[in-house]
Amino acid sequence: MAGKIAGYTTALCLMLMSAAYLAASWDELTCHHPRACTPEAAKAGLVWLAALSTAALGGAIAWTVHHSPVDPEGGSGWTWGLTFVFILGTWTAITRIPSFTCPDGYHLDAGFRLCISSIDRFESTSWVWLKMLLWSASAVVALTVIRSPRAMPWSAGAAALGWFVGMGWYLHDTLLKIVK
Repeated sequence: MAGKIAGYTTALCLMLMSAAYLAASWDELTCHHPRACTPEAAKAGLVWLAALSTAALGGAIAWTVHHSPVDPEGGSGWTWGLTFVFILGTWTAITRIPSFTCPDGYHLDAGFRLCISSIDRFESTSWVWLKMLLWSASAVVALTVIRSPRAMPWSAGAAALGWFVGMGWYLHDTLLKIVK
């Protein structure tokens, strides 16, 4: 049963997030938004190709899980798919955390990693150590807890949450910023 849960969760995550990316990029693709007929339309076309491919992959996974016998003990490879979904989602969320930050009133010079204002400049605060720690922790959780057939109902929920938070945050920061 754990293998089927993992397979269906993986397929559902891929298909639902693909649908969200397709919906978010529709105006840019069809030039319905006043600012959409720019180079953003070409990017939306690439998003559509990637999202349609991902949706097809999710559909193929769902069809395969439904029509193929899956080991009831969870020894199926679908638990690896769920691990991949969790890692990709959480790592995408971690990339949204800024590597270097500055306080209000200063802007970040990315080349020199300095916080600069009209009267002062100093080194920016580095969050790279936190990002590395989170990436490592995410990989450890994915390869132990998420992959475990015994914890499948909970790990499937955690993997889906990680996937939707990461991919949703990325969607918000990229495609949805174009429309505003």
